[in-house]
Amino acid sequence: MPEPHFAALGLTIALAFGQGSPANPEAEPPARFAISRIEQAPVIDGRLDDPAWQRISPVTDFWTMRPVDDRPASERTEAYVAYDRTHLYVAIRAYEEHAGSVRASLSNRDQIFSDDVVGLLLDTFHDLRRAYLIFVNPLGIQTDGVTVEGQNDDYSIDLVWQSAGQRTDAGFVVELAIPFRSLRFPNEERQTWGIAILRLVQHSSEQHVFPRLDIDRNCIICQSAELAGLEGIRPGRTFEILPTVTGLQRGSRDGATASLENEPVTVDAGLGLKVGLTSNLTADLTLNPDFSQVEADAGQVEVNQRFALFFSEKRPFFLEGQEIFQAPFFLVHTRTVFDPLVAAKLTGKVGGTLVGALAALDETPIIPRGDAVPAGEPAPSGSAFFGIFRMRQDLARTSSLGLIVTDREFAGSYNRVAGVDAQARFGGRWNATVQGVWAETRNLDGTRLNDPAFRAEISRSGEHLNLEVFYNDLGPDFRADAGFIRRTDLREGGLFVGYQERPDGKVVLRWGPRFFYDRLYDHAGTLQDQVVRPSLFLQLARQSFVNLGVARALERFAETDFHKTRYFLFAESAPWKLWSGGVYVEQGDQINFDPEDAFLGFSRDFQAWSTIRPNDNLKFELSFTKSTFWREGGEGGGERVFDVNILRSKTTYQFSKELSVRAIGEWNSFSERLALNLLVSYVASPGTVFFVGFDDVLQDGADSGLQTAHRAIFLKGSYLWRL
Repeated sequence: MPEPHFAALGLTIALAFGQGSPANPEAEPPARFAISRIEQAPVIDGRLDDPAWQRISPVTDFWTMRPVDDRPASERTEAYVAYDRTHLYVAIRAYEEHAGSVRASLSNRDQIFSDDVVGLLLDTFHDLRRAYLIFVNPLGIQTDGVTVEGQNDDYSIDLVWQSAGQRTDAGFVVELAIPFRSLRFPNEERQTWGIAILRLVQHSSEQHVFPRLDIDRNCIICQSAELAGLEGIRPGRTFEILPTVTGLQRGSRDGATASLENEPVTVDAGLGLKVGLTSNLTADLTLNPDFSQVEADAGQVEVNQRFALFFSEKRPFFLEGQEIFQAPFFLVHTRTVFDPLVAAKLTGKVGGTLVGALAALDETPIIPRGDAVPAGEPAPSGSAFFGIFRMRQDLARTSSLGLIVTDREFAGSYNRVAGVDAQARFGGRWNATVQGVWAETRNLDGTRLNDPAFRAEISRSGEHLNLEVFYNDLGPDFRADAGFIRRTDLREGGLFVGYQERPDGKVVLRWGPRFFYDRLYDHAGTLQDQVVRPSLFLQLARQSFVNLGVARALERFAETDFHKTRYFLFAESAPWKLWSGGVYVEQGDQINFDPEDAFLGFSRDFQAWSTIRPNDNLKFELSFTKSTFWREGGEGGGERVFDVNILRSKTTYQFSKELSVRAIGEWNSFSERLALNLLVSYVASPGTVFFVGFDDVLQDGADSGLQTAHRAIFLKGSYLWRL
């Protein structure tokens, strides 16, 4: 059997190392930040008139990080940091030459990145790998998250802390009070943390930072300043109780002529517990959790899709700490736990070891792809058990070694996955990742499968040149039922090369060409896919971005090789607080993914979105998705196979930080369905909430027109006790 050859992949690796990775220059010693201890806590009201701030010298040495770096910040920022026995206090005065250009809105938590933003990065273990992100907008609306080297920032956590802010004639001022019990850090008498203070200026598309950074190193955590002088503080052992009560009434219609039948009102209770086992390890438990406040998934085009669509996790219990379970392969996707009855989680760091464990019992398990109920037998009943364990050991200063194990058990079937991974950063700009995994499966019909998977990647990040070379190998019988694996039976190699310039211009802030190449074989040695995609990227003034390109591809389907050419354009802009929006268009040759009727037709996919903010309280969001497919001959030259239109609107009015009302409407022409949702929310603090919601799904009948098919009304209340 012929083996695939990745000549281009090997050549690229040889060239990359042939140039020689630059010698890792001696890192400059980190900046020192001496923090002051205070006896009288400031009042968190967005004013800097407290005695504590008058006795502290502010940090003003801010530098531009983007779009160009290594120059003094164009706007003055003053940052004050202090602490007492229980809290870390931060105050930031942000000057703005044109104070009217400051962007700020009352909004829900974690929805502030279209506004001006200030905040800090806190590496409380000073391990240069993982840090808290704590941000506010000029009105004191909070966002918090976690950043991990090599991963996307995760804003799913909700820490308990105070903030306030207000606009001024010279810009804006914010104050923060962060309880030490809300953070994890070593239980030591003297602490040294990493700290960076950041500011995002939306109207000029600038990012300012203290301390001064070398952007070419592509690492903020490892260049953060040392926060020295913290003494006599202790991480609290958190004990939280979160009882929840939900009332629900559902109604449905059976057939076009039947009347709407309401079910009896149900009242359900749930409980959440969070226990700090040590200063660094936390256990979470949820019993009969209710996720009724979680926003429904936005509609996606589901027709003529060859592979499964991805839907993000939105449920708070599973979101918190999800960065701990991340690995090169997506082996943990908690959306696979469809309807949890009970779930427990252990997360934290012991010395240099990051640990995460998750167990859940799913009352309504979904049969995974690749499995099926034996012919003639009913679907099995009962619950599915999920068990997940993740560990990552720090090595040297910026490398790690990891272990992951997942298990799903249901009605005598199981899927068990185990693997190891390693990550190393070297040369200041280079990063290498490798993972090997083995999966063993027993299907519902008793058949047994097992296969490995392997991934290797090396990448270079810098101010101008970005490079990534990767190889994936997944066996035909590899399954990861607790994760999300779009495709198996592949040996795939590819590369990405991007180059960018950062001209000091008033219109073009960044621009550069990008090139992506991918080649994929199955394990029989047959070429299945090949893609060559050059593109051009531009960042323009006033938060504007453009990316356009062409993809030339070979795709094998139904034992036939199809050659496709597709063109794409992405454009997005946020020039003012009042309006922002964007558009994505992709069109060209496309396959009809029906094994009985596979042919090469022509498709156009179109998406447009827009947000309007008339004032600080009100926000309108509108999106439109259109996907059209024609037979041979292209638009106007062939039969139209399908035309899907999805229109979605979302209106939010924020009366105050705590109280808001949200209305969502979505029309899907393919399913001929109109979904309506109304939610009134009162969020006093993370966990202490009250919701009233209404859902109505209207279906378009052949003769009856739009009428309600499903309806639900719910109330939910919860209160967080911290002991």
